[in-house]
Amino acid sequence: MMHWLAWLLFGFRGRIPRKTYWLAQAILQVPAIASVAGYLMVNGLALPPPGPAALPSLLWSLALLFPAFAVAVKRFNDRGHPFWIAGIWLGLACAGAAFAFIDPFADPMDWGRGHWAALTLFVIVGLWLVIDLGMLRGQRGPNRHGPDPLDPASDAHTAQPQSQRHRSLGENIRDGVIGALILIAALNFASPDLSYSAFRWLVMPNMSNIWEERRANEPAYNAQQAGAEAYRARDYEAAVRHYSRAIELYGPETVAAAWSYRMRAYALAKAGRMQEALADHSKAIAIEPDFTGGYRYRGLLLADMGRYEDAFRDFETALRQNPNSQYTLTARGDVLEKIGRHEEALADYAQAIKSAHDSYDKLITGNKLFDKLIGEARMEESRKRLVRDRDATLTSAHIRRGNIYSALRQYENAIREYGQVLEFDARSALAHYNRGTAYDGQSRYHEAITDYTSAIELNPRYVSAYVNRGRAYDKLGSQENALADLDHAVQLDPQHWTAYSNRGWVYEQQGRLDLAGADYEHALTLSPDDEWLKGALERTR
Repeated sequence: MMHWLAWLLFGFRGRIPRKTYWLAQAILQVPAIASVAGYLMVNGLALPPPGPAALPSLLWSLALLFPAFAVAVKRFNDRGHPFWIAGIWLGLACAGAAFAFIDPFADPMDWGRGHWAALTLFVIVGLWLVIDLGMLRGQRGPNRHGPDPLDPASDAHTAQPQSQRHRSLGENIRDGVIGALILIAALNFASPDLSYSAFRWLVMPNMSNIWEERRANEPAYNAQQAGAEAYRARDYEAAVRHYSRAIELYGPETVAAAWSYRMRAYALAKAGRMQEALADHSKAIAIEPDFTGGYRYRGLLLADMGRYEDAFRDFETALRQNPNSQYTLTARGDVLEKIGRHEEALADYAQAIKSAHDSYDKLITGNKLFDKLIGEARMEESRKRLVRDRDATLTSAHIRRGNIYSALRQYENAIREYGQVLEFDARSALAHYNRGTAYDGQSRYHEAITDYTSAIELNPRYVSAYVNRGRAYDKLGSQENALADLDHAVQLDPQHWTAYSNRGWVYEQQGRLDLAGADYEHALTLSPDDEWLKGALERTR
């Protein structure tokens, strides 16, 4: 037995059939399993660090390669292949071990044409070898490597000469599969548009089918579009009617109707019909239980209704489906911030920022795989959209974190968060404005004025920026500039009560009590419960 085992694992002469080949493969897994067990005993469940394999690991892989090659050679002998095919097997095996050591393919996002060509070749040749060695019968009768292991009694007279041997069905199937793979690979490299279509068909069939189904039902799709137009026009009751018609035409239980349910829910919520909106979100979830966004949308509505625990349950369901959804993390952070759980909200926003970078950055900087699958021109358009989507998430999360820090009077942290936004979007008027308020909180009025001015340049109708800049000018003793800004704020928005209250304060400081009283009185008509205004008005009488 030991002699036979030594021959099986270390001998290069003779032939073995498929059954013995697979038995040898099972035996070769024993040291591999022992290696994993040893690693777990030493390191526990901690994963090895990413990057190239350590040198001992490489040497161990090469040591196991010798018996694996011996087994493969005897199987090649049984199949009657020339020895150079065994050389191909050895080359692939050595390349696999070397790649594990030098780690040239560490990040598929950075792969180029050469990387993918090498992988494609590796897969195609490897599959050919797996089918040939593991699934096809060896040559019938004896060959130059020995007798047929499945029929040892056969002699040379029963063997079929190589020149007269007919191809087996298995060989035809093997070569047909390999030929199809070669054709697919060639089309992938030669026709990106065709590859993109195949990619969508394989990777996103459900999404594609749903959108095609929606568009195919033209009357329902038109009703849905009419609902969207009415919603944008803030005619929410009309939007509800149009979406209801779309649902009827699609069929109330169909996947195509789920989007209309969600949009009708938004319109119902805007119209103040919260329970009906909740029912529509629940109906959409029942139709598409695997759609993460459905739970997020319902969770936000539940939070608006004050049902925070129910909202958090929906967010948890969404995060179980997609733990790194920056949209769900931001939504949950909003609700946590709203109820005063600031540290948890900060953590959710931070995770959303990390998730947005992880999801988008490498796609934006250049993913050669997607460039190849989708086509470089189309990918450039997609990349611009990806930048917008990523920056929208980052802006939202950083600004919300800054707002929390400002509310906690941690102004330096707030300034840092707003600055993060301005690093990738210097034209964010909101980030300039909010950073100005943080500078204001530190009495750094010159810096606050600079940011308010930037916000106004980006958005000349930014009323709050005029009001805050006017107040900052007043703090610096520049009352004329303050009045100019506050006058402009009142002209832009006659209903902005803080513009009147701040202008009244400047007038009061100047001793112009009649003008101050008039502004305080007008501000009180817009904000009748403000105690400070009531006291200010009394001072001017």
